[in-house]
Amino acid sequence: MGPDDHVALEATANALAIARLVDGHVARVVVANTKKLRQISEAKTKTDRLDARTLARVLASGFLDAVWMPDEATRALRRWIARRAQLVRQRTRAKHEIHAVLVRTLTGPGVSDLFGKAGRAWLARVELPVDECVTIEGCLRQIAFLGAEIAIVERAIAEGALVSPEIRRKRARLVARSPRWLTVQAAWVCGSPRASSQVWATSAGVLQSRLEWGRW
Repeated sequence: MGPDDHVALEATANALAIARLVDGHVARVVVANTKKLRQISEAKTKTDRLDARTLARVLASGFLDAVWMPDEATRALRRWIARRAQLVRQRTRAKHEIHAVLVRTLTGPGVSDLFGKAGRAWLARVELPVDECVTIEGCLRQIAFLGAEIAIVERAIAEGALVSPEIRRKRARLVARSPRWLTVQAAWVCGSPRASSQVWATSAGVLQSRLEWGRW
């Protein structure tokens, strides 16, 4: 490849990393979403060689649309968000496993919040078969561990979002409009406009309280 070459890549898991390596050695690097390229997505014969030829031809014609390529700070924030989502799913599975134990043993929860302080005390008192007690105890340990990990990730998300230029420019207006300004804006910056406010509530609340007291 020479400094006058143009390179097209299919948007895959490692496409951005490859694009960063190639970018300084060629004139232009385009990462394209081939699912939106009918010449590839609707092709009857699909091979890597044919897809690469099609990408090169469309790139040469000037009609190849590039996907959004975030900067490294935004990519890191997206990785934190993905990490948090994985941890939350794992914690939810552990909670569902405890609920499944109660269902198959015909044991109704004696509290409204099974995983709060009163709920954990009730789980410690309830009489169940030994194997089911071991299952519940193991799930509770997992929930505690995952909760601590989620707190670490949420703090990293809040700190990373606070130094984002896009969020800092809109901070005053968004804070005045809603105390959960980080929830919405961080999702948009990371390219996730559908991220729910519930997922972000903890980190947004912590950040908002620190902003109000001038601790960050």
